[in-house]
Amino acid sequence: MSRYNENLDYLIQDVDISKEELIEIIVDADKIISEPNSEKEKLIQAYLKKAQCLQKLDKYDESSEVIDKLLVLNPDMPEALVRLGNIYDVNEQHDKAIYCITKAIDLKKDYPYAFCMRGVSYRSKKCYFEAIEDYSKAIEIKPDYAIAYYNRGYAKYKQSDYKEAKKDYTKAIEIKDGYAIAYINRGNANFYLSDYKGAIEDYNKAIEIKLDVANAYFNCGVAYFNSSDFDLAIDNFNKAIENGFNDVSEVYLNRGEVYAKTGKYSEAAKDFNKANIDVLNVFVAFQEDGIGEKIVKIMLDDDEFFKETVESVQKEKIADYKEIYIQSLKIISKLHVKDEIEMPVSHYTRKDTSEIILFDKNCSDKNQERSHFRLNLVNTGNDPEEGKTLFHYLFPQENMSSKIEEFGAFAGCFNFNSDSLNQFRLYGKTEDKEEGTGVSISLNNQFFNEKICIGIEMTPELNTREEESKPNLLPLFRCIYIDPETNKVVSLGQKEEYVFYREKKGKKNDNDVKNTYQEYKNKIKKIQKEISEDLNILKKKTEKSELDRDIIYKLLLNLRYLVKHVAFKEEQECRVVQIRKLDDKKVESDENNRFYVEYLKLDAKNVSEICFAPKAKDIDKFKLQLARNKYKIKCYKSTAPWA
Repeated sequence: MSRYNENLDYLIQDVDISKEELIEIIVDADKIISEPNSEKEKLIQAYLKKAQCLQKLDKYDESSEVIDKLLVLNPDMPEALVRLGNIYDVNEQHDKAIYCITKAIDLKKDYPYAFCMRGVSYRSKKCYFEAIEDYSKAIEIKPDYAIAYYNRGYAKYKQSDYKEAKKDYTKAIEIKDGYAIAYINRGNANFYLSDYKGAIEDYNKAIEIKLDVANAYFNCGVAYFNSSDFDLAIDNFNKAIENGFNDVSEVYLNRGEVYAKTGKYSEAAKDFNKANIDVLNVFVAFQEDGIGEKIVKIMLDDDEFFKETVESVQKEKIADYKEIYIQSLKIISKLHVKDEIEMPVSHYTRKDTSEIILFDKNCSDKNQERSHFRLNLVNTGNDPEEGKTLFHYLFPQENMSSKIEEFGAFAGCFNFNSDSLNQFRLYGKTEDKEEGTGVSISLNNQFFNEKICIGIEMTPELNTREEESKPNLLPLFRCIYIDPETNKVVSLGQKEEYVFYREKKGKKNDNDVKNTYQEYKNKIKKIQKEISEDLNILKKKTEKSELDRDIIYKLLLNLRYLVKHVAFKEEQECRVVQIRKLDDKKVESDENNRFYVEYLKLDAKNVSEICFAPKAKDIDKFKLQLARNKYKIKCYKSTAPWA
């Protein structure tokens, strides 16, 4: 028997109503809609029922067409306006969703479903206080509203208020015992309250209900791992895969961690490779007791870049090349810029170039979006020794190979000082080479990946909208400055003392700044000492005469472009580096035949401030463009003296 006449707003799919029952209601609604002389009120209800069912089945595009017809018949129907708001919310137009649902509430002030759905839109905007208020209002009107309790619990969970979240999840479960997702989320709350036993009980209850089983198995595996019950952790991760967990790479990552923890390094390496985890990330994550090195050695057997580089090497010599590559990873890991105290960092460029990457152009005849920030092929820069300094350090008596390289290093270059006279002289010149006319764009940590990775892209990727929304961020590394005459590490890219005093970083007085800088300087000195020692070890590992210099040169491709000649140490540079094959479809060239790859777009979230060079012009016009493009940031002219 059809459930057509029930109030569908408060029914949960697979808990209160099945997929088959929803489809049956749609069939009944279509019969009424297709009748030539249906009464208007019956037709309105049929369209509403159909739209409700389609949304419960996640068919929002189809429901949109139905709601359009419904609103023609009744433009002020609260139930239709809420469903329209749901469509806006699913399409991430949260303000429009809130507007529609608020209109519905104005028309029907005791409508709990409307308050609950507006709460969902507020939660999507991370406005958790407003969301909780709406969920509470829905509960006040309808005290047995399980979904409202669940959603309020989730909003509290997102605020890290796990105790209160647990209470709401428990209330939702008391109202609807078969509410599997409520069990899973109460399990999550228990997990973060370090009640792993309680978490496991909740996950197993969800598994028993047989809804969202894969998610429950995965979470259960994580809870067992944190309880040091590794066998059961593995068992649950296996079952998550068997039951079609939607992010299988996450399962492989977590199962790999269990294998690493229990000394099963081959299994760990296989899982990390399946999860497409970067070898540098694994090396750093498991540095303790050299576990990372052991796992990475095994991972390299299936690493595309390493395999392709050593494909001509005799099997007994591959271990030597692994040692060299892993030693380079050890060095790179220590160059990672991740401390908040070093942010933001600044990119120096021409003023007209900055306008292209900062602003959308809204002209009368066309709209032109801002360009992506580009990573340029490094060896086309101003340093003729780019990529060569490390080779000369390792092999001072040998000449570099003249072989054409198939891989290129593409870099974005930054400085720890936003107002550097030296950088304004070198970069951002006009077309007629006039110095001191550019800008520096300061970028915060949202422009970079806080997780460390080597940045090698072997597989060509398609340009998709999804990729645009989830950019592949790169970590930031400081450069090493070597003097080839003495073969010594002279310095590392770093923030200079006077910059600390300029920024103050929230410190109360100069003495606090002095102490902060001294701690920072000591840390940099320690890293520099370790880098010097590690480079000496690398040098010894590469000294074997039977090793092919071309292969070593290629394996060190990433590190090579983080090592610079001492003559450039005043630049205090840090970089993001991406390695790609030069025939990769993502490698493009400009009108001057310079190669580059697109990185991320600049916006108000990742740009912290703008500094104009001493001779920059039309600053006021530039500031107006900043305002038009919604940059609410500090914008100032350099105080550096210019002759």
